[in-house]
Amino acid sequence: MLPKVVIIGRVNVGKSSLFNRLSGVRYAITSPVPGTTRDYLEAEIVDGRTKYSLIDTGGLDLSKLKKGNIIEQETQKQARKILEDATLVVFLVDAKEGILNTDWEIVKVVRKLKKPTVLAANKCDGPKEEAELASIYGLGLGEPVRVSVAQGIGIDELKEKIKKGLKKAHLPLPLLGKEGKERSRSSLDKERKKCVQPLLNKEGRGEVIKLAIVGKQNVGKSSLLNAFLGEERAIVSDTPGTTLDTVDTFYTYADKRYLLIDTAGLKKRSQMGRGLLFLGGNRVEKAIERSDVCLLVLDGSARVSRQDQHIAAFVLEAGKGVVIVVNKTDLLKAQTPLSPPLLRGEVSTSLNSPLLRGEVSTSLNSPLLRGEEIEGFKRRVGLEFPFLAWAPIVFVSAQTGVGIFEVFDLVDQVVVERKRRITTAELNRFLQNVTLYRQPPNGVRINYVTQVEISPPTFAFFCNLPDRVHFSYRRFLENRLRDKLGFWGTPVRLEFRRK
Repeated sequence: MLPKVVIIGRVNVGKSSLFNRLSGVRYAITSPVPGTTRDYLEAEIVDGRTKYSLIDTGGLDLSKLKKGNIIEQETQKQARKILEDATLVVFLVDAKEGILNTDWEIVKVVRKLKKPTVLAANKCDGPKEEAELASIYGLGLGEPVRVSVAQGIGIDELKEKIKKGLKKAHLPLPLLGKEGKERSRSSLDKERKKCVQPLLNKEGRGEVIKLAIVGKQNVGKSSLLNAFLGEERAIVSDTPGTTLDTVDTFYTYADKRYLLIDTAGLKKRSQMGRGLLFLGGNRVEKAIERSDVCLLVLDGSARVSRQDQHIAAFVLEAGKGVVIVVNKTDLLKAQTPLSPPLLRGEVSTSLNSPLLRGEVSTSLNSPLLRGEEIEGFKRRVGLEFPFLAWAPIVFVSAQTGVGIFEVFDLVDQVVVERKRRITTAELNRFLQNVTLYRQPPNGVRINYVTQVEISPPTFAFFCNLPDRVHFSYRRFLENRLRDKLGFWGTPVRLEFRRK
């Protein structure tokens, strides 16, 4: 594992802003509202020839372990656990406000854990803040690094302190050569070489399938992430809006590498305002845009809502693969023996669907539950999402773990479908057959078709009057294309161009 550098401090001292500065990406949501950061955020940092994992935590306030609400208590527990696993601690204090009792409580915890610590004083913007440094020296953690995260002052000096602190911990850090490839010191013996981690870019070396877990509030997105990982990675509560940041977590399943992106629950734009929910909503949209496949999570114990439809439509517009995950099946009344996941046959009839071809797992331990409640929900999903007729649906329970890993089998199939290429010859045979069955209206004559993109599959139809191709005929072509060629689990785009 990479050495962990953990940023700690009380609320509103600028930890998330510092995290963004050091990582070089505006990843964490920053706000003057106390308690904005809840789930810890992690980024892999390559600084010269040194690599480490940088972690942002929620503001520490030990008094909230007992007196705070459920979210505050879980935030404190998570921050304390991350602190215990730290290789090096960056303790950030506020030079404007000076040292408070909460800072002294954090110092006691750090000393008790005997963690190497770099002390940094943020908001050192003028002579007034310099006067407060005397009290900061009194913490007994050495000379503080004077920084102003907002203005970028002192960041380079802090980076050097972090690298020196890691070296003092006597860890075999990853070293990068001139070409960016990993190399080790000649003095390292074989055992130490084994500890050197392979170089990965921010999304890993090789193919990483990026999965965005999306849905409205309180459908169990964070619970699903925790169920995948087998640990409490994300804070879970019944309070709507518990998750604010997007939480990226690398995960390996069946020798394949995934980036799981847990997102905040989306609300209507009119209900977001301009506060934290608005910022979280923007992060969700960006998470969808950088994903390969979206897990659209629905609450199996509730009806499909208009907000579910809006989220599905946004995923479709972004051109991402979709797996519909119906969570909370443990709350449904009718539960009978398990059976394989199936496509909604009453909506999609493609004979080339990987599920209908039997290429997806048909293990008796597959997660689709049968019963009147399940079948009823399937019918409702088919009616409420007619524009996702090609998307697979799987029933899971993040609480009990039923069916959660079948999701990855479906995702793998969707990724394959998104990258498929069809030869121009095969496409034009398809076009000839389909136009014989139904000619395009309004005097439109389609000459030929070719595939121009993958992920999502995009087809260009060259014709004499592209502006006069009616929507109904576009939909007809897409349906026939899916019936003949598949593209299960992914949107396809049809472009009509003048010859």
